[in-house]
Formats: sequence, C-alpha cells, structure tokens
Amino acid sequence: VLPCRTMEKALDTVTSIKDAVPGADLIPAECNLASLSSILAFSKGLPSLIGPTKLDTVCYNAGLARLVGGELERTEDGFETTIGTNHLGHFYLNHLLMPSIQPSGRIVVTASSVHDPDGPGGAQGEKATLGSLEGFERDGKMFEMVD
Repeated sequence: VLPCRTMEKALDTVTSIKDAVPGADLIPAECNLASLSSILAFSKGLPSLIGPTKLDTVCYNAGLARLVGGELERTEDGFETTIGTNHLGHFYLNHLLMPSIQPSGRIVVTASSVHDPDGPGGAQGEKATLGSLEGFERDGKMFEMVD
C-alpha cells in the first residue's frame, strides 16, 4: 500500500515505480499526514485494501519544514504545520495502524538533514533549554516549533 498526500500523487508514484519495477505490486491510497480526518479515513479503509493480511513493514518518509521567518501555518486541525505533519500525524497514523501490523512487524521512520544542526537546514537558531527560552524567539518573533 502506497499512501500519499493526494490520490493523484499516489497514482503518479505507483506509475513511476512500476516503470522501474514492472512486477511491483502496489496499491495507491490517500493519506494526508497534515489532516487527522484523512489519517482516520485511511486507517479505516486499510482493511478493504489489504483484506485479512497484516502489514510486515510500515515506512514513514513524509516530512516538511516551513521556512524560517515565514508566516505561521497551521493544519486544518489547528496545529503548527511542521509539528502537526511530521510528529502528530505520524504518531496518530502509527497508533491507528498498530492492529494491522504483524506482531513481528517493523516500523521504519526516516528523517531529513534538517535534524542535523551542522547541515544547511539544521542551523535554525539557538536551541531552547529549560533555563532559557531564547530558542523560541527568532528575529524578535516567537514561534512554536522546537527541534
């Protein structure tokens, strides 16, 4: 099963993979990790896609990062977009998928170089600590993402 933010993206991705691997057995699906209702709909529809089969591996490879200093964006559920998508969305989907994963199954989570403070996307300012909230402020503006 290959869930993507939109069915169009899922279909395009399935086509690309099948062009490279003609025998690939893929089922496109829609699951927008920035939307709790989309995650719930995907998890409820999963049994109709896979039948009684249990998943042996779940790979999470979705993520986004908003531009530093840009306008604060929120998910439709009201969460800051990066936190809502990269953390809460993954956690909620994983929680809902647990009954569909084999007891010996694996959950694989990938991350980007944004988590590398020495990388081009990782140098995002001072880290917030318990003794200092300076990491929560950038260019005189407070923001909500903590890394």
